[in-house]
Amino acid sequence: MKDTTLREAAVASDRPTADGIYREFAMPVSRLCRRMIRNYATAEDAAQEAWIEIVKALPSFEGRSKTSTWVWTIARRAIFRHLKREKTYSSRFLREFFAMNENDGLDDMDLVPVEDRASWVRAQCSDCMTAILHCVPNDDRFIYLLRRLADLPYAEIAETVGENEAAVRKSFSRSSRKIGNFLSGECMLFNPRGSCRCKMRDPIRHVDETGDYLRVRDLTRRIMFLDSADSWYGNMGDLWAKFRASEGA
Repeated sequence: MKDTTLREAAVASDRPTADGIYREFAMPVSRLCRRMIRNYATAEDAAQEAWIEIVKALPSFEGRSKTSTWVWTIARRAIFRHLKREKTYSSRFLREFFAMNENDGLDDMDLVPVEDRASWVRAQCSDCMTAILHCVPNDDRFIYLLRRLADLPYAEIAETVGENEAAVRKSFSRSSRKIGNFLSGECMLFNPRGSCRCKMRDPIRHVDETGDYLRVRDLTRRIMFLDSADSWYGNMGDLWAKFRASEGA
């Protein structure tokens, strides 16, 4: 009986807590929702549903899988419930769409107060990045983002999405190639020598006086591009924060 009690105490001490999960996963899950879902309100809804499901399921978590795998699996369910309206865009469509209004950037920026223009440029570029990531199907994009944003091993991604590891590796390689090729040719943040024709080309150069963009661009390595870009965008907020606050109210 004593040994059983000790084992139960050991298991209890290793059980993840809501506070611990919040500290470790709030920002990664928020970023994942924002990159999987273009509409901010919908991304916020998905993040809220993931948090509620995690909190409700936490007492029954038995540790049969890693905590991270469990969290990402719940996040995946919540996100995919909101993906019905998410479209996959061809590279050609994106290229033509961005070029359609390439001369409108400075005119649009003139409508923004001077003190808000740098933030506006970064928010616009962040939206562009989400759109670019939609050049791959939802399932492939989720795998790509788990690898890029969460740095998950292929084996854990495979367990999260219910695929074999070889299929996950193939999906990630295919997505990386397609996204990388598009960014290299069309995004000046990724490749300053690329043939960027989007409307943010001139505004980016205009706000470049602060040096922030140059600093991030010079530090960027292609494998870490999303991390570097998100640090420059500055709008990848914690979508769980207000729900945590309301719980304590």
